[in-house]
Amino acid sequence: MADETTAENVSLALICPKCGQKNPEIVGHLRQRFKYACRTTGCGYIFDFNDSKYGPFLKKLSELCDAFDATADRP
Repeated sequence: MADETTAENVSLALICPKCGQKNPEIVGHLRQRFKYACRTTGCGYIFDFNDSKYGPFLKKLSELCDAFDATADRP
């Protein structure tokens, strides 16, 4: 059984192309949301994981997390 160290709990740093701020986020949260706002006050940039730029990345990342979790669950 997978525990708290599974791929879902890995943190990624999203670098805002507008202000350069590092925005750490947990992979499991990214799977649940398709839009993510930069945390810098006044920036206003939105990472849109439904678009053609980020959508394929998030899909592949989800597949890799599933594969990692499946491997981690093996005895």
